[in-house]
Parts: sequence; structure tokens; C-alpha cells
Amino acid sequence: MIDSWTILVGHSLENDLGALKLAHPRVIDTSVIYHHTKGPPAKPGLKWLAQKWLGKTIQASEAGHDSREDATTCVELLKKKMQYGVNFGRFDHDQESIFEAMARKDKKSAYVGAGANMVAAKATTRVDCDNDVEIMEAVISNIATHDVVFARLQQLSHALEWSTPFRPKSATNLPAPPPPALDTTLSNLDASIARLHASLPAYTALCIFTGHSDPRKMIELNKRKVQWDALTRGNTGKSPNEIPKEEWWTAQDGRNLEDESERAKRGLVFFCITLPKAGSGNKA
Repeated sequence: MIDSWTILVGHSLENDLGALKLAHPRVIDTSVIYHHTKGPPAKPGLKWLAQKWLGKTIQASEAGHDSREDATTCVELLKKKMQYGVNFGRFDHDQESIFEAMARKDKKSAYVGAGANMVAAKATTRVDCDNDVEIMEAVISNIATHDVVFARLQQLSHALEWSTPFRPKSATNLPAPPPPALDTTLSNLDASIARLHASLPAYTALCIFTGHSDPRKMIELNKRKVQWDALTRGNTGKSPNEIPKEEWWTAQDGRNLEDESERAKRGLVFFCITLPKAGSGNKA
């Protein structure tokens, strides 16, 4: 059906070619010629590309992926690229961090949270904290002296078991502490946000990001992919017949990972501008 001159067009073809133990010299991969919004090495999902650049919805049926629909979509994306040029579907990325940009404008920034020195090395002030109570105290104490204060609260993520608290090396041999109670965590978070809002000066912007959705399925699939790559790549790589079938990584698994990655990115953001308190005498 094909020879060495045939051009294969598809999406994330390394999954299909790897499963087939096939190497091919001429490949056009839509996950490579189109960019993820974060830029390389992140790769976009085919469903997102279809919606973004073709204005159509795919993979929406209860049956899941339709291989013919996926293939047709890849060809349509290639035609778009040929029509509008090599830069179509790419994103230019400014590598300057928001902290560096603020410093150029003589604005003071603060970052509060776990790993502050690593996450926000260019911030004017960095406050490393172990828990949400410490984080909220540090945020409130830095508001008056900084133009922008960033903070990351993680107690809710721990309560949902979407993440695990940082543990020092001295505690790695000890049993992991149980996750905090969800009801208590939500109540504490609500009270903390209300306290923060009450402490803000008039005309301050308060932005609350939920971050991401449940990442656990994505993490599970990614671990399987890493395990499969370790087993099959390199000169010592095994053939699929030498690996238990339940450990195989298939093209469908690759598409599932793309879907779960897109789901995990979903979140919410809330904005508000604080107003002068009654009787404060502040005017707009």
C-alpha cells in the first residue's frame, strides 16, 4: 500500500508508528506543524486544533474517536497550512516572566507560596510558606508595599487528592499524612478569601484562578506512556510481543492522553474591584 516515497499524514504519529514498530522517512504530523499555545515541546490535541483552526467539532460522539474523521481532519489542517503559509497555526512566545516585565516598569511584585525562590526568582519579594494559613498572612502583610502580589493556595488541591503536600527528605520514610477534610478546607478557604477581600485598599483588583481540573487520569496515562517508552526505545528496547498486553501503549491511549490533558487545563477565574467602604471618604 505504501513505499518509502509515500507521505504519511496524521496526528501524533509516533504513537501509531511505535505500536507498529515502523520507521518511515516521510511524515507530516499535525501535532508538530501546528503549535500548542505554550509552545514546544508541548503538543496540541487534534480536537482542539479542529475547533481552533477549522471551526469544527470532532470526537464528539459517544463512540469516541472515529479514525476516518481524525484522518480527514489532519488533511484539512495540512491544506490550511499550505494555503496560509508556514507560520499559520504557530504562536510567538515572550520568554520574559511577568516579574521581569514589572521590574522593567519599576513595579514591585511579591510571590507567596511553596517553592517561591524557584517559581518566582525574579520577583521583588519571595515568601516561602508551608500552608495556606501562612500564605494568607504573608499576602495581607505585603499588599501595602507591592504593586502586585501573587499567591498559590494548595490546601483544596490536597483535600481533593489532586496533589500531595511537600515533604522534606527527613520525612520521606514516615507514613504520608491523610488529606485534609474537604468540608473543613472549603470553609477555611471561604473565610480566608473573605478576610483577604476585606483587607484590600479601595480600587484594588482581586483575581482568583482555580488553576486546573482533576489531573489524576492524565497523570496515570502519562506514567503508562513513560513506562512504555522506557521498555521499547533504544537498542535494548523490547518488541510488543515481549511485553504483557495490559502494559501496551496504543494509539487510542495517546488520543485519550490528549483528551485528558485538555480536560485538566479547564478552570475558572473570578475578578472583582474593591470599592471604598461606606464612610471612608474615598471618591472615584
